[in-house]
Amino acid sequence: WGIETAFDQLKYALGAASVHSKNSELIIQELYGKLIMFNFCKTIVGGIEVKQQEYWKYEYKLNIKMAMCICREFWCSQTLAAPEVEKMLLNYLVPIRDNRIFPRDTVKKSAIAFNSRIA
Repeated sequence: WGIETAFDQLKYALGAASVHSKNSELIIQELYGKLIMFNFCKTIVGGIEVKQQEYWKYEYKLNIKMAMCICREFWCSQTLAAPEVEKMLLNYLVPIRDNRIFPRDTVKKSAIAFNSRIA
């Protein structure tokens, strides 16, 4: 399950589901860039400990989607410091719920040019 969840996070949280080029070399370059950002984000998230409270019904973990957005902002900005990033990440927690199963919906996506993308 670890490989599948990591691929899901890479595909949807970092946007690897849609590529911006039709050239195979540029697609590979774009995927390598997304893999580097994924490893950067997982390293930061792995170093943060979520302190569980006694009155919480569930155990909580960091929201990976928001963590990817915050890490991307940290990577691109020169004003954010590491302690600020940790505080921002701890604001986005999600409960860990066991035994949740949802059906998989798969749709094939093709390359999307920058000038025809929707926001």
